[in-house]
Amino acid sequence: MADEDLYDDENPGSGILYPRSASLSHGPTASSRSSSPYPNSPHPPPGETERRLSLLSAATNSSDPYGSSYSMTSDPTNIHQIIQHQSDDQNERESGDNAEESQFTAVTSATTPTPKKSGVRHYKVEDYPLPKDVSDQLVAHMEKRVTEVLEHSRFLQRHCGFDVPRFSHTDVETGEPIARGGFAVIMEIKWFTTGCELNEDENEDKEYVLKYLNPKLIAKFLQDKDNDKVFAGAKDLVLEAHILSAVNHTNIIALRGLSTHGIHGYKATGGRADGFFMVLDRLTGTLSQRIFTDWKEKADANPHLQHLDNLTTNTMTMDFFVDRIRTALDVASALIYLHDHQILHRDIKPANIGFDANGVLKVFDFGLAVEVPYSDKPNQLYDLSGNTGTPRFMAPEVMKRKPYNFKADVYSFSILLWEMLALEKPYQGMDGEAVRETVALKSERPPMPERWPENIAKLFKRGWAKKIDHRPTMAEMHHCLTFLLASPLQPTPLPSKHSSMLPGKKLFRARRSLDNNK
Repeated sequence: MADEDLYDDENPGSGILYPRSASLSHGPTASSRSSSPYPNSPHPPPGETERRLSLLSAATNSSDPYGSSYSMTSDPTNIHQIIQHQSDDQNERESGDNAEESQFTAVTSATTPTPKKSGVRHYKVEDYPLPKDVSDQLVAHMEKRVTEVLEHSRFLQRHCGFDVPRFSHTDVETGEPIARGGFAVIMEIKWFTTGCELNEDENEDKEYVLKYLNPKLIAKFLQDKDNDKVFAGAKDLVLEAHILSAVNHTNIIALRGLSTHGIHGYKATGGRADGFFMVLDRLTGTLSQRIFTDWKEKADANPHLQHLDNLTTNTMTMDFFVDRIRTALDVASALIYLHDHQILHRDIKPANIGFDANGVLKVFDFGLAVEVPYSDKPNQLYDLSGNTGTPRFMAPEVMKRKPYNFKADVYSFSILLWEMLALEKPYQGMDGEAVRETVALKSERPPMPERWPENIAKLFKRGWAKKIDHRPTMAEMHHCLTFLLASPLQPTPLPSKHSSMLPGKKLFRARRSLDNNK
């Protein structure tokens, strides 16, 4: 993102940090947001950074419980200080067999809202407002954190654009909650005010959802006075909105709108949890649901479908295999795009992958995503927050709180791929601590079924290798999976260990040359 996307001359409050004064129900559509008067510049126009900082100067003295930084570690003489997106205490969102229930992962059909579970309390936003002093602190904290992130972000400074439509609460009629998680709530949107571009979408059947802070966090704060989780949850949402406004990929969920007041909505609405919200496409199901309610039921009815050594002799087995590999290729494509732009997702798992009404795969939940500095060194490591993500899919170096890089996503993808092919949950029956002991201390991995070809087994062994530099890049994984589709029983052309392929190498060399010409 260039900073002119956040602050234009006519309305310096057009970014997510500040409210837009004008109604955006007739504003630009999401599809038109990519244009920029500085498309090739790696820096904001003259004076923009200073202007942005001056606008935020009143808020930058707030204390920051998550203010630690991270750095690249392989070269101590060339440390790049950038801002960490999560604190260690808040990154471990889930553990155990019921882990996926703790995030906003229940995505239902486009026509049927999720029935409320008996005994599950529904926290209404109007019942649990933040006290004024706390909402003021929250907004000041968000202003500081987002400013710090943007100051050190090359990708967001170039591409983050908030010319997406803006909505007030009166512009949106919500229905039932679709999913609740530890940090966020997903609500169905029944309709928008007349004149909204999303009402005029070419696909009349297209539906949307609202995502905002889980009011349960505020309810707990009002009880125990610990605001850490409220601040962490709000921060995740705001930074996720920045990333989603910048990315543009078929297999990544699209940001369709934002609340009118930006993060100042927490003050404008009297401290309501939905003071800041995002509008997203509604998904019809998750990959978790597809694995265990579609693919597994099919395999249980026809056990031969899992005999991968019969791929070349059994058409049904081959078709079933191809369907799953093509799904994996879509996930890999999204990750290649993210890595090319120096972004780690850090929570890749079936519950964070869904499908829209047209069946197109969408990676979502970017609350733990982080952008790292470009380096021309293959296998550059970064001091990032450890224990981040979901234990079943977490790389051992992340569990151990050691430096890591894009290969942590490769590890997660490999575990994901195993679940897609085995149709079993990895480390079934283990809680988070047991998974950590199995993976990080004992270096164990999910078992290889006897009837899986050796080339597939070798691909997994490389993808989840203990040594980071032995794992392939996502681009190399994509290449291997494409080869598997064409020649499933032939030796897969695995990349050599200590691969020199680097995500984003050509792209960021070009951008760095622009920096040097300044």
